[in-house]
Amino acid sequence: MISLRKYTGLIACLLAASFWSPRAGAETLREAVENTLKKNPSLDVANSKFLAAQNEQKMEESAYYPEISASATLGRIYQDNATSRGLSVDRGAAYSGYGEGSLALRQNLFDGYETKNRVEAAKARVRSFENNIADVRERLIFRTASAYLEVLRARAALKLLKEQRAGMVSYHERIVSMVEEGVADDTERQQAQDVVMVMNALVNDYEGALGIAESDYREVTGRVPDESLVLPAALSVDAPADLPATVEAAVLNHPALKAAQLETEAARHELEAQEAGYLPDLMGELSYLKSDKKDLIGGEVEDARAVVRLNWSFATGGEQQASIEHSRARHKGATARTEELRRGLERTIYQAYADLQTFRRKRDLAAERVSLNKNLFASYTLQFESARVSLLHLMRAESQLYKACIDFSDAQHRALLAEYAVLASLGSLNGTFAGETLAQNQAPANPAATEPAAGSPQE
Repeated sequence: MISLRKYTGLIACLLAASFWSPRAGAETLREAVENTLKKNPSLDVANSKFLAAQNEQKMEESAYYPEISASATLGRIYQDNATSRGLSVDRGAAYSGYGEGSLALRQNLFDGYETKNRVEAAKARVRSFENNIADVRERLIFRTASAYLEVLRARAALKLLKEQRAGMVSYHERIVSMVEEGVADDTERQQAQDVVMVMNALVNDYEGALGIAESDYREVTGRVPDESLVLPAALSVDAPADLPATVEAAVLNHPALKAAQLETEAARHELEAQEAGYLPDLMGELSYLKSDKKDLIGGEVEDARAVVRLNWSFATGGEQQASIEHSRARHKGATARTEELRRGLERTIYQAYADLQTFRRKRDLAAERVSLNKNLFASYTLQFESARVSLLHLMRAESQLYKACIDFSDAQHRALLAEYAVLASLGSLNGTFAGETLAQNQAPANPAATEPAAGSPQE
């Protein structure tokens, strides 16, 4: 006979998730994200690039300030020159102790705005790497959420499948006994065995999917997923009334696009700095030199100067032109990459909203299938008790109910992931976590919330 309490337990099991209390030590998605942002090397790489760019800006800005140089020389020298030959009557040369010191200050007065453009390029690159940090955080948070929810999905499905397999094995054993007793045909045994084999294959597939999900989680967070993960609450994400306007605004404010635009700006300034090489350089110089040696070879020298130097040089081998064309090509490539990224971001946002609608519909349809198969299983149960259907039919009905529950569990997790994908495509996922607007359910993820009661339905 069939226990009605087991069937009632199935209904209660499908509705009970939101009323359970969390177990101690359960890891939330927020905790996983915080751990990722503390330890993931991708963020360290982005930060190091930002710090390097800041120091490069300081290096370029130093060209605005004067350069001071000093030198000193001490020793003994031998000279044979016009002075020594005029004063030395024996051999026309002389030895002498030697000391010389010099101090100079040089200030760039005009270089065709080359320094200005190099400084502006460095500043743009600093802002570009700053936006790149925000983009890396967005991608890391989404990767963490994706891995977290994929682990939950695979665990939920695997738990359902293992319980279903146990039930199907029980059915198979009963059918085998019935065949041996001569009350069932051998074809029923073969069909029941096929169901068990299908279950073994599905368990194997989901075990592989769980292993992949756990390895992804370990890569992004730096540790294995906790045994108890908390299923995040659904987010309030819906398609806007004016989707094109939303997409346009999101793309313009996306940190990845801002980083690309600033890199394009830096490339433009570098091109202008290279073109300034055709203009002369004007340098102001203040210098003082004092030299001391024997009068026989020249005596003391004191030289103080305040001069302006004009330098104008051209590379006859075409180096300057090649350098300009190189910078122009880099600027053109940066411009094209910015446009490429803009289109890619638009596609990603439209696709994220489309996926959100698709997975929400799949979730709703899966919920309807659970309800339908629940009623179908109840009907088959009554028909089996009145000997109107075989045990194989009841076995298939319960298997189909489990399959509907697994599909609902998968769709539920993927619909939730689609919500995070929308926020990530808009570049607002980091703000969601930073603003502490991400709520958690009050229960660790429990696959039993969407599964039939454990054990075979017949008694």
